[in-house]
Amino acid sequence: MKKLKPICDSCPSGEFNAIFDSINDKQRVHQAGRMSNFYNFLIIDNNNKPIWNPDKQDYMFAGVQANTPSVGRYRHAKVNVLPRILTPSQFLNIQDNRYGSHVYDFPTMEMLLEIANENKLSWRIRVEYKDLKTSSFSKITHIINPRTQEWEATDCVQRGKKTKLYERIAEENGMEYSNIYELRKKIEVERLEAELRGDDNGNTNIN
Repeated sequence: MKKLKPICDSCPSGEFNAIFDSINDKQRVHQAGRMSNFYNFLIIDNNNKPIWNPDKQDYMFAGVQANTPSVGRYRHAKVNVLPRILTPSQFLNIQDNRYGSHVYDFPTMEMLLEIANENKLSWRIRVEYKDLKTSSFSKITHIINPRTQEWEATDCVQRGKKTKLYERIAEENGMEYSNIYELRKKIEVERLEAELRGDDNGNTNIN
């Protein structure tokens, strides 16, 4: 079995600064593990230098493990949620000829990796070290959203709970909708517009 590079088990639990380092797509941590994408972050110090872990004899890496849904499906999946958490305002609605001259609201994780490297972006993250029977993993549990400066969880809310959240928001704001997908789109647009305006009262957390 092909081993992950990096392994992302070299960072202890805690709060750190990190840069988006690399992607391992469609990999398994161990033989019985599910097929996943791994988004790898390198832990850095206040001088933007990588931090060495002498106990692991490796630099400190932490990661997000995400499933690999079919293209265009499961907007609540991490592969779609993470760009909404990670992307700074200045990189929204960008037209990039390298990706077919199309305009996007949020970049894909592959696009975001290039953007992060080119612009030396970093994020504040929380890590939980998991030592399991089959493997160990330094899991990123929360990331500060650069647009709102608030912590957001990388684990997705269950669909049933999220549906109830949308319904409650709709009732509180007198919003009408024909189905839950239309409501989600409305709330996404309103929140994004509020973030770009810098409104404090527009921070509806739906990630």
